[in-house]
Amino acid sequence: MATNLVKNILFVDHTDTSLAPLVASMAAVELRGLSTKTPFEFSSAGSHAGLNTRPVERRVAKMAAARNIDLSDHRSTQLVREICDRADVIITMKEENFWFVKDISPEISSHSLRMLMEYSDQLGLREMPDPLFGEIKFEKAFEILERLSKKIVEKMTIKLE
Repeated sequence: MATNLVKNILFVDHTDTSLAPLVASMAAVELRGLSTKTPFEFSSAGSHAGLNTRPVERRVAKMAAARNIDLSDHRSTQLVREICDRADVIITMKEENFWFVKDISPEISSHSLRMLMEYSDQLGLREMPDPLFGEIKFEKAFEILERLSKKIVEKMTIKLE
């Protein structure tokens, strides 16, 4: 895990074209509104992003742009061990992503590897539903991610300050 002064928070989904880059950007926007002594860096990667980079899914980019979040420069990144090694905390959307991280970085501590929905007050929901898989509407996913990004930033800044 990283040992520098910047706290690196990595979000992981399957393709790195929807949920992970969106919540990483939301958390960065949320952090800008706070005064914190600890510098944070939010990034994203996909457990199955592949070697060919892709932009954020068009519906996600459009909804983000409507809320002044610019994802136009984002390109998907395949998650590899070196990316895990640079992260202080890794937050996954799905259990499959969680176990993918454990497979490529087996020494990672349970304190550093989390599921996104651990930051939710919704009991019984372990995984973040993905609109790309038709599990939730894009608008609802966006609302959930907005709430969770605020909670994540709040918990990280309180914990690390």
